[in-house]
Amino acid sequence: MTTTLRSCYGRALLSRESAVHLGNLEHYILDVARGAISALATTSGKQTLLVDWADIISFGPDAIVVGSDADLRPASSEREHQTISGALALIGKTVLSDRGNLLGTLEDASFEEASGFLTTLSVDGQHLPISALRGHGSYALMVSQAAISSPAR
Repeated sequence: MTTTLRSCYGRALLSRESAVHLGNLEHYILDVARGAISALATTSGKQTLLVDWADIISFGPDAIVVGSDADLRPASSEREHQTISGALALIGKTVLSDRGNLLGTLEDASFEEASGFLTTLSVDGQHLPISALRGHGSYALMVSQAAISSPAR
């Protein structure tokens, strides 16, 4: 089933093992090369922790279920730290083509709940294929101009 990033923010993360509420979804860690979500971030107490996509048992409409409390981990890379600080937030990010054309702002993105693979990027009313994604940084998302069917604005 396909859903959107925006619709899942705030969704509860639960442990199957302990049936404990671990927190709510706050950030997505993106693997640009794979075009997929690699981890989710939640705040537990005063610490923001991550759960790797591979540790997600189920991504349901009301809750995201992980195997156990032990599946939560601290950020371990600079990219993960940048994401949880908000520097790499996806929604609202400027989108540029690799030819330097401003395409707009990322409104949302669709992804497969079972795999975490992104399918489309919604940019100012246009739906771009995830295959167009080339980079993701603190300033912008970079997409391939050649992969975009409509002309740049």
